[in-house]
Amino acid sequence: MLYNILDDFDNGYVLAFINEDDFLSNYYEKTNIDTRTESKGDNVMYKTLVMIFCFLFVVLFICHCINCFYPQILTVTEIDYINDVVYIKTPEGFMYSFKGASDWMIGDKVAAIMFNRFSQDIKDDLIIKVKYCR
Repeated sequence: MLYNILDDFDNGYVLAFINEDDFLSNYYEKTNIDTRTESKGDNVMYKTLVMIFCFLFVVLFICHCINCFYPQILTVTEIDYINDVVYIKTPEGFMYSFKGASDWMIGDKVAAIMFNRFSQDIKDDLIIKVKYCR
């Protein structure tokens, strides 16, 4: 594309160029702008900000997940040998169940690791692991 006369508003005078490439190269020479370093700098800064954001997100997520697991001592209240299910109860009266009835007896104490599923309601908590508690 040909240009006859172009106004250079930054410096306040008129420049004449032959084509668009000459205009751009001449403009960048006059203003001392190196497009390669400018784009690299922006790219590095953008990548750094994205990495910092991702790191903070992961740290906050891990901190949140650590608070989602808690220990609980429960008591075996009922055993269904036909369906292989053990029913257990917390000291507060909440009932849970898990499979694997062969080694349990009514009245046994159960140490369990519980997962709160990111909610405040204890009724929807999930049993992750159970062990016999002496």
